[in-house]
Amino acid sequence: MTKKRAPLGAGLDSDIGNFAGSEGKTKKLPINQNEARNISREAGFPSREAPKTRDRRNVSPYALSKGYKVRSGMHALIIRISDELGVKDHTMHERALLALIEKDCSDDLKAEFERLTK
Repeated sequence: MTKKRAPLGAGLDSDIGNFAGSEGKTKKLPINQNEARNISREAGFPSREAPKTRDRRNVSPYALSKGYKVRSGMHALIIRISDELGVKDHTMHERALLALIEKDCSDDLKAEFERLTK
């Protein structure tokens, strides 16, 4: 048996080395990427870049956590409310609890809340 390879056909009997790309040379793009983004945005194409929003806030100084499920979009709303009030999430929750206790609950619950939040 010979070690000669079978021909590729259609006149493509070249060595594989002839197909190798040029080393160290980069292709110049015909258009600036910022221009391309602007053109695609104007044409109505959605961006594939990840949104530059902040999902994670500062970590709470409290050791205990309460995990519960919320409706879709509620977590983002909690973050927006906290940002608007200029407080962390746990402080916003404490304020909401205090408002509920003052409106609908007994004085002993309010006293316990105040004792816990000293």
